[in-house]
Formats: sequence, C-alpha cells, structure tokens
Amino acid sequence: MTQMLILQTADPFRYAEMLTITGRLNASYAQRHGIPYDAYVGIKRGYHPWHAAFNRIILLSDLLRLGYRGWVFYMDADAFIADLAFDVRAYAESHNRHALIASKGADGGWWDINNGVFLLNFAHPSTAFIVEEWNKRFFDIDEQALSAGREWHSVMDDQALLHSVLCDNEQLRDSLYVDTEGLINYKARFVRQIIRGNGATFEERLAIIRSEVQAVEMAFGLTGASRQDGLSADAVLWCHRILLGREPTDWSIIDWLRTQHTSLPSLTQWFLDSPEYRGQAIGNFERGSPPLSRDAIVWAYRTILGRMPEGEDVVEFHLSIHQSFDDMVRAFLESEEFQQRILQKASGR
Repeated sequence: MTQMLILQTADPFRYAEMLTITGRLNASYAQRHGIPYDAYVGIKRGYHPWHAAFNRIILLSDLLRLGYRGWVFYMDADAFIADLAFDVRAYAESHNRHALIASKGADGGWWDINNGVFLLNFAHPSTAFIVEEWNKRFFDIDEQALSAGREWHSVMDDQALLHSVLCDNEQLRDSLYVDTEGLINYKARFVRQIIRGNGATFEERLAIIRSEVQAVEMAFGLTGASRQDGLSADAVLWCHRILLGREPTDWSIIDWLRTQHTSLPSLTQWFLDSPEYRGQAIGNFERGSPPLSRDAIVWAYRTILGRMPEGEDVVEFHLSIHQSFDDMVRAFLESEEFQQRILQKASGR
C-alpha cells in the first residue's frame, strides 16, 4: 500500500481558525482511508503571521531528513476535501512517475503552479532536489529582511520561491504533473480551496468555508460536529489546540472529551492534569518543576490567552499574587478572558 501523509499548517493568530474547520473534515477523510494526518500550528521561521506560509518548506525538509519515502498530500488551511469517497492513494499511485502534482497557477509558464494544494512524491528522484533547493532559497532570505517583511510579498513568498526552483531547472519539467481533471484546488471535485482574492474578506471566506464544510459533513453523515448539547466540538478542539499546541492525532478524542466534560473549567482541568501538558510546560523551562518567573508569566499569556501581557507592571502583579507555576496556570485557565477566547473561537467570531 502506498505510504502517504496528509499535512496542513497555519499561524496561531489568524488562519488557525480556518484550520479548526477544514482540519476536522480533512482528518475525518484521513481516518476513513487509513492515512496519517498531521497539522502544525505556529511559525517555524519568521516574525509575522503570514510567515507561517513558509512552514510547509521546513516541514517537508524535516521529512526528507528523516528518510521519508511516501507521498505528502498538502493542503493550506483554507482547503478542504469535498469528496470523502475519492481514493487519493490510487490517484497518487497512478502518478508514481511524477515528483509533484499541483493545479495551474496564473498564466505563467509551465512552472506556474498553485502550491496551496499539492501532492509530493518523496520516492521520486527529483523530489529531494526540489525540497532542498526550496529550503535553501528560503533560508537565503536574511533575518533582517524577514523581520521587516510584515506584509505579504514584502519578501519572496513560499510559492514564488517554488516557482523559482522550477523555472531555473528545466529538467524538472517532466517531473511535474499539472492537474487537468479538475480534481484539486479552487472549486475542484476532490479538494476545494477558498483562496484569497476576488474581493472576499477573510471573514467572508471563513463563512464560505464553514458553510461548505458543513454541507460535506452532512452529505457524508458526519453529524457529530454539529451537535449542540454541552460543549461544542469546536470548543473542545480549540482547548486542545491552545493548551497542547497541536491538532489531535486521533479525532475521536474530541467526542470522547465532550461526553466526559460539560463545562470549560472541567475540560481545562483535564488538560492541565494530562502528562502531555505537564511535560510540555516543564519542557519550556528547566527540567523539574517550572519556576514562577517573568518568562513563565509571558509564556502563560502567549500560550493560554494568545497575546502578550500589557506591560511589566502586569507581569510583576502576577509574580506577586501567585504562589507557584501551577497556581498561576490554573488562574489563567479559570479566567474569564480564557473562557471567552475558547467560546469566541468555537463560534467563529
């Protein structure tokens, strides 16, 4: 059986909200077809939210370094699977002679593809060169330029970097397959992507994605995500994302947690007591019990509340009122701001 990994990524400030919606559906597809699903939320290298677009380059480089030899089926946070019955493994097998499958971009040359959705064959002899050169060109962007690049296109973006790799290496032309069957990207039959442009705001795109994903879930009998009793699936999912910093590897845990907890305080306490959370919190500091320090307070603000503290006086205040790291974390989790953050994220506001 063809080895495959489904991969998504997003920044934690803006597009993570989209990933909550599309990731649930894409992970359901992965589970149905026995394909591992992974999602990374964060910024691998960079300073501004849009720099998360470069995550795919580093994630692919990591897989190459680990000796991965299967296919990677990558989707941006605004892309979702519309046909849960489609056999992507069989489709990939029919293209084993190709290194890269993607849809057409604008009206450029043969190298002009959209890298918002693509399949990359790590068993193909050209793939290592593509990934290594893509990664090299990204790291050729110096830190000062990256730091100054607040706006999209202020430095060469991930797709433009890939275009340059392909354009500069004509020998890769036969390794590329451009989808002509209307299967992936845009309003395709298998994978759809609600891209930027056409005048749609982020909020409008989010509403379209939510509506279309719900339609797919209804069509394929995935009704669990729309249950209204107790905690919503999105509330549990956002709690998981914020406190553990990752997507669930087994999405059945979301429904299980909903059956075990009827309130956010109960749910957050479960995460707080989990070995993974304890190990992750301790790992951010020195081994042993994490100290109550300025760094610990800033970490709690960024991880739990999703923002920086208002100022040093606020940090000093928290240092003065909490007795320990655990006491401080528990106070943040029980705060009205955290409860509202979870509920707002879950409701799409």
